[in-house]
Amino acid sequence: MRNLLIILGVVCSVCLLNANTQIDSLEVYLTTANQIEKVVVLNELSQAYQEVSARRSITYAQSALQLSQESGNKEEIAKYNIQVNVVAPNALTGMTKGVFSDKVAKRIKPEFNTPIVTFLCSEENRESGMIFTMSAGWYARSAMVSGKGVCIGDANRVITAEEVMDNFDQIKSIENALPYEDCSQIYTLGKSLTGR
Repeated sequence: MRNLLIILGVVCSVCLLNANTQIDSLEVYLTTANQIEKVVVLNELSQAYQEVSARRSITYAQSALQLSQESGNKEEIAKYNIQVNVVAPNALTGMTKGVFSDKVAKRIKPEFNTPIVTFLCSEENRESGMIFTMSAGWYARSAMVSGKGVCIGDANRVITAEEVMDNFDQIKSIENALPYEDCSQIYTLGKSLTGR
């Protein structure tokens, strides 16, 4: 048993060292990259940090989106078929355990975030430069305001990327958008599914 724990510890250390080496390499490359390469590297850093630091992962994703919008290179980036979007998921994970009441926690399953990420990564998606918020099957485009969004499902069944695609015009719409003082208020739009 002791040998198994030692082997497990060594494997975990090697994996963490490998992740840190990749992160270090990307951070060094970021200092010399051109504008288009920086967007790609920032996205890769966001992915690399997902298991290390959720906060840094989100920060790099937001930086990639901001750079692609500010650089005026939207057309240049589009030539390479690169879409840059940010997702702001809300789900019960190890990181959010204890944050939500049990009633809410059982409704905000991580798998409800997968369909929109799948759609945004698909070849059918042509949108870029947007932020999408989601919780328990409620999806919306967010900015300084949030669209009404659309509730899909019942917070129990699996939601497909096709359902997101079928409702995408309503999800990305910010027509009749309302301002919110803080992001937690945005989730009241999905109250019928989240229960809050």
